Amino acid sequence: MVKELSKTMTLTKENLFRCLPLLFNSTEFQIEQNIVYYRDAGKHLEIHIQELPILSLGSLQLPQLLLKFRFHNHTDIQIDKFMKLFKQTNQRGGG
Repeated sequence: MVKELSKTMTLTKENLFRCLPLLFNSTEFQIEQNIVYYRDAGKHLEIHIQELPILSLGSLQLPQLLLKFRFHNHTDIQIDKFMKLFKQTNQRGGG
């Protein structure tokens, strides 16, 4: 069973790649072109990355990514837990 979720974020690919070891609690993932692959205990996750146009807010220029998550053999509870961790891992404070 495959479940797909999409999320648009103001984030660079480099910042996303830096958080992956924390997100997976491992370095056992692969990045091929614009797809992140992670496998664990019969489960498989793909994160498809698409760069979007820069978001301009006055003089502020923000990079944007469209992330498409494809969860293979995950329960809804596992997906919710992962997405909460993903959000926490990518939170940034403002000031």
